[in-house]
Amino acid sequence: MRKGRFRLENGSKVAIVGGGPAGSLFALYLLRYAAERNIRPDITLYEERKFNESGSRGCKGCAGILSISFLKNLRELGLNIPGEIIQSKIEQYAVHSPYTSISISNPERDIEIVSIYRGGGPARLVSENPGSFDGWLLEQAKSMGICVVNQRVSAIDLEGKAGIETDQKKESYDQIVLATGINAAPAVIRGLNYVPPETRRMAMAELHADAEQARIVLGNAAHIFLIPRSGLIFGTLVPKGPFVNVSVMGSGETSMPVTDFLKNEVVRPLLPVPYEFACHCRPLAAIRSARNYFADRFVAIGDAAVSRLYKDGIGSSLLTAREAARTIVDHGLSYRDFHRYYGPLCEGVSRDNRWGKLLFWINDKAKDSRTFLLAQHRLIGDEQSHVKGSRPFTKASWGMFSGTYSYKEIWAMVSHPLSFGRLLWVLLQEGFSVLSDVKRSYPKRLHVGSRKVLILGSGFGGTYVLRHLVPSLNRNENVETTMVSDENFFLFSPLLHQVAMGGIETRHIAYPIRRLHWRDRFNFVHARVEKIDLQGREVLTTAGAFSFDYLVLALGSIPDVSRLTSPDAHLFTLKTLHDSMLIRNHVIGIFEQASAQKDPEKRRQLLSFVVAGAGYIGVQLVTELRDLIFRNLIKVYLTVA
Repeated sequence: MRKGRFRLENGSKVAIVGGGPAGSLFALYLLRYAAERNIRPDITLYEERKFNESGSRGCKGCAGILSISFLKNLRELGLNIPGEIIQSKIEQYAVHSPYTSISISNPERDIEIVSIYRGGGPARLVSENPGSFDGWLLEQAKSMGICVVNQRVSAIDLEGKAGIETDQKKESYDQIVLATGINAAPAVIRGLNYVPPETRRMAMAELHADAEQARIVLGNAAHIFLIPRSGLIFGTLVPKGPFVNVSVMGSGETSMPVTDFLKNEVVRPLLPVPYEFACHCRPLAAIRSARNYFADRFVAIGDAAVSRLYKDGIGSSLLTAREAARTIVDHGLSYRDFHRYYGPLCEGVSRDNRWGKLLFWINDKAKDSRTFLLAQHRLIGDEQSHVKGSRPFTKASWGMFSGTYSYKEIWAMVSHPLSFGRLLWVLLQEGFSVLSDVKRSYPKRLHVGSRKVLILGSGFGGTYVLRHLVPSLNRNENVETTMVSDENFFLFSPLLHQVAMGGIETRHIAYPIRRLHWRDRFNFVHARVEKIDLQGREVLTTAGAFSFDYLVLALGSIPDVSRLTSPDAHLFTLKTLHDSMLIRNHVIGIFEQASAQKDPEKRRQLLSFVVAGAGYIGVQLVTELRDLIFRNLIKVYLTVA
């Protein structure tokens, strides 16, 4: 193998074999870095597949989740994924086992994880497929002047002058980049003992269901299943609008069939019913890096070189594409350049994958333990309720599922002495509980799917429902709780008589709803309810209409005085805080009038008070009224006495 030194110059011909994310991103990064040095290379990208077509021609065989780190890096190129490409936004992961379920919120609040179709979507129901991520990325490359050739590359010749062969011709290039991944038909490479990555086969399917039913059942979460003694490394359900992606990876040479996975008693309740299979496939996943993946004028990137174990393969494609492009522009095209500047990145990914294998091995063994799964539930559940802490177990689980953090970072989180000590302590507690059959209270189980709870009224009924409902939900569940009331405070009505008679102040029995200590977990609307449509699940108020899944009607009652009211009557009710203030002001006003009245008979009429009702409030009101008159008012209004 020649160890010469070569440079990228104006007009240098670069061939990219493979138009997936690795190939398109390499082209975009190469153009960017070359432009910074005033170099204009001639780039040709070979890709035989048409990603915008549905079914097998555009299929990429992946779950299609873009991680936070990938979205951040994508912005370096000034690229923002258009809304029509995004199928759903993943705000949380839900982890299910036979013993418990727990939701894990996104630790990186500034950016969301999204699900997409790499290709054109499932083979059936083509009209519902809105777009391909790989197709969009390839179009970005074409818009920058990259020449895209829809031909299959049959051979790469590195003997002598580098070149590629297609069914139609053979052409020489100054640099060849292999970005075909592991599921595309391999090209013959002459002049280099390139060894592709070791792979393992997984099972995938797309289920079609009613979009609203899928939203109700799955919500905005990706669902992970830890099934003891199943041989599964992971099994997932990922919502994509009217479709649900199913991914199954086994620890052996073959994976559990998708149909068997869907029949499992842990998985079955999370499936939207009815559903139908739109398509299915058995793609390969890289479990070890390639060997001899660069030479003079040749470099492999993405899955063709090295990929993060099981998760965030697209993120690895971006990292390798970026580093290979930077190496070519800043240093050169030789074996020595790639070995010195590109190789360390790939070796770093391979080293990190060894940490990943250790973590997945531990998880595979630990998931068979009821004690471990309950301990994991408690640790993550406690962290969800105390979001201001470091939350190592939440971040570690989130990173394992989403690819947000490196495996080495995840290992550091859980192996830290404080974290490891907490884990051992909780494991001991759970183990003791299992052995002694002691029942322990666990963090709340996950309520899956989005729900809207509407509470009408802020009295005892509404406020106590709110008080018990909000803390009973996991903090990060997709349950929207709203209270609507024409009073923005909770009123302790048993003491209204004391306010009416001046015994206590209004602030002593009225507490603002918005000052409740869990105020960040519900919405309050100060409005009057005008109409309730139970069939349409909507409530019309003076502040607008509110839809609901569950309605709590706690509006209380109003006194019926229709048969008692007359124009001359001084009639008061004692139901609201305003009523108590009116009564107090009226009593004081009467004493003002009586003090100025000279006629004893009229004064007697003015000072005659009648309380209708001999219940708790009536008796207490009479007592408080007597105390107010004889202990306070008579001492002030001497002429009345």
